Amino acid sequence: MRGSGHLSDHLLVRSHIKLHVSPAGRRQRQPQVKRLDVSALHNSETAAELQDTLMSEVNLANMSDDTTEDIEKLWSDFRNATYTAAADVLGFKKRKHQDWFDENDVVIQELLDSMHEAHRKILARTILNRLTSAVAERVHPESQCGFRSGRGTADMIFAYRQLQEKSVQVNVELDHATLVKFSPDNRAFIVALYNGNTIRVFRIGRKDEGTGIQVSALEQDFPQKSIKDIIGLGISSNGKFMMTAFADTSIYVWNTKPGGEVLATIDTHQMENYHAAVSPCGRFIGCSGFTPDVKVWEVNFAKGGDFKEVSRAFELKGHSSGVYSFDFNMDSTRMVSVSKDGTWRLWDTNIEYQKGQEASLLTKGEIHSAANCMVAMAPNGSSFAIAQGYDISLYSAETGQEEEKFTDVHAEPVTAVAFDLGSKYLVSTGDKHVRVLHNTVGYQALLHDLQHKLKTTQSTAYKMSTISFYKFEYQKGQEASLLTKGEIHSAANCMVAMAPNGSSFAIAQGYDISLYSAETGQEEEKFTDVHAEPVTAVAFDLGSKYLVSTGDKHVRVLHNTVGYQALLHDLQHKLKTTQSTAYKERLKEQIKETEDALKAIVGDEKGEKDKKDKENSKKKGK
Repeated sequence: MRGSGHLSDHLLVRSHIKLHVSPAGRRQRQPQVKRLDVSALHNSETAAELQDTLMSEVNLANMSDDTTEDIEKLWSDFRNATYTAAADVLGFKKRKHQDWFDENDVVIQELLDSMHEAHRKILARTILNRLTSAVAERVHPESQCGFRSGRGTADMIFAYRQLQEKSVQVNVELDHATLVKFSPDNRAFIVALYNGNTIRVFRIGRKDEGTGIQVSALEQDFPQKSIKDIIGLGISSNGKFMMTAFADTSIYVWNTKPGGEVLATIDTHQMENYHAAVSPCGRFIGCSGFTPDVKVWEVNFAKGGDFKEVSRAFELKGHSSGVYSFDFNMDSTRMVSVSKDGTWRLWDTNIEYQKGQEASLLTKGEIHSAANCMVAMAPNGSSFAIAQGYDISLYSAETGQEEEKFTDVHAEPVTAVAFDLGSKYLVSTGDKHVRVLHNTVGYQALLHDLQHKLKTTQSTAYKMSTISFYKFEYQKGQEASLLTKGEIHSAANCMVAMAPNGSSFAIAQGYDISLYSAETGQEEEKFTDVHAEPVTAVAFDLGSKYLVSTGDKHVRVLHNTVGYQALLHDLQHKLKTTQSTAYKERLKEQIKETEDALKAIVGDEKGEKDKKDKENSKKKGK
């Protein structure tokens, strides 16, 4: 029975209850008389004893035909005397199959007393711990509270108030949350309710006086769709949909409007779902379960932003048993999975799944224990972590080797593990604590990349800067150093944008946009007359492949050829340094795909340029 813990009474006692509500004004029924044990009359001695008792209790001589007493009173006295005598001799009939309700059962009463005593001790300890923790949170050193000489009372009160506003407690009435996810704008979060098996939305806002935050729940929860537990919860990075996965085979896709509306329902056909997640890019939903595959679907929206459909994208096939956990990198071009069969697998998901291409295996390895494992991948794809029991292992995504292992991270088994967006830290939870670990493998990958840039760059300033970037930090007082500089054609109303991967940057001047290489500092390409009016804004996409500009009430998307060239150079370097045969083959495929894409882009741009030249020549001829 849901709704209570494992110590509840009704898990021990199960009964059918029938309630009767009497109408107002009617006389209440007389209490039901207990039934006598008439089976005892089969014994002759008991029957004789009952006869003697009745003769002594009931005085028949006083009852004559000419009595002047009320006949009803005489009958009542006779009935009560007979019932009392029979009850003393025969006793009452015992109820069958209801020994749990027998208040005179000594053994059961002792068990119930011991259980209630244990309940009282647990409740007292819980209340005491909560009171202790509540008091401890409000006791701060004098230095933290601002109680120092030379400070005014107002300053000290303000300092202590700021200290108090570091956290806010949110109560979930008559329930508790098992999963929580923040919205992309961090103005709300959703929780999965254990008893209700549904989603509740909380909004985060400022208090009326303007300082501190307050959290309020929406009036209406999402509808309940299954009696099974919620094992997966997610929100897309674009805020267009939410996902809930249950312990059966169902996944529900919701819109983000209050109250919730089901956009699509997915049947995973995996017998039982183990893990489900929304990709960081906000395009995919993945799910793993009892079957040895990880299934990935794409959530499609129309150009106007309306929901279109959920379609199958690809599957990760190769494990021989159920998959406990999986994870994406930031742009969903890599995935990692861990299975019951005692292995982990790293996948390349940068594929054209619309054409039927399947994900390819990059590398795989074995784990120490396959029981209840969980995996997390760094957003930059350089490393991944596997948590097993009390320990966490860090692996390199390039070599597939276990680079570092943290033992006994928590006093209890690890319940969750994740990387920060910068891929520098690893966060784990367990035993009511959150621990932050350094991602040393990520630092090693960064060092390897910087050393490669040091060998390939030709700029002396950039070489010195590359070494200093790793050895020194701004916290130690170091000032930013100049890498390279250059001149622009016109300094009037310029604007600049840098690619997220740092490979290139763009400068907009009037009607034109120039693309520069961040490594050489040279102007690699120039787009002239991009808009009929001066450019008003310019920006790169997250993948650093496209450049977007606005002007003359239009938005134009340009290819970042410099970014493609930097990607091609990086892939060629990895091909020279890697030792994995499977990884080399995949790198060769990526190099070919990048070269083909670059040729197609250059060919299209050349064709458009020739077309414009012909049109201009025709205009001049006329």
